[in-house]
Amino acid sequence: MRTILATAVFGLLASRADAQKFTHTSDVKVTSKLTERSKPPPRQADAPIAPTSSQLLQIKGLLGTIHSEQIAILKDDLIPNTSDSAVDEKADYLFRLGEIYAKLHQLHRLKGTEEEIALGSEKAPNKRASLQKSIADHKARAKQALLDTVGTYQKFVDNPIFVAAPKVDTALFYMAFTLQSAGYLKEARAAFDK
Repeated sequence: MRTILATAVFGLLASRADAQKFTHTSDVKVTSKLTERSKPPPRQADAPIAPTSSQLLQIKGLLGTIHSEQIAILKDDLIPNTSDSAVDEKADYLFRLGEIYAKLHQLHRLKGTEEEIALGSEKAPNKRASLQKSIADHKARAKQALLDTVGTYQKFVDNPIFVAAPKVDTALFYMAFTLQSAGYLKEARAAFDK
């Protein structure tokens, strides 16, 4: 009974409040002044400026030569010449190789996307043809780097000698993440589940 009465009183007060409109206006003017304490610190002339995304992509592109050398050293020398008894060392080499391939995949995927954006605003037919050829090249390189990434990580995580190796779980996650970012959701899901 009390709740019914309280509800009725509350409803009556609410309907009465809706009938009256709030019409108060303020005559107070607020002015603010920056003091020495509230001013932002001055920008130093020698302070580093954050690079743009295009500049970062250029830097990653410059690392391509270094990555190629690292791949050759790991793939042709260190991994084959390291015995299976040096489990941690060989696991580290495979993990590094997979990481380098993943970085190359990301670089070519982003460069291809950057050139697709540039293609949208390009009017000259010869430049459009050049951009289309470059886009196709980046897509092919990205796909090959993806296959190399997944293949390297697969060798690492599926080999029974590396079951207790450090970073095997990280390699599995990176493999799944790389597959997901490339749009292979079914394969990524299987790797995440594993």
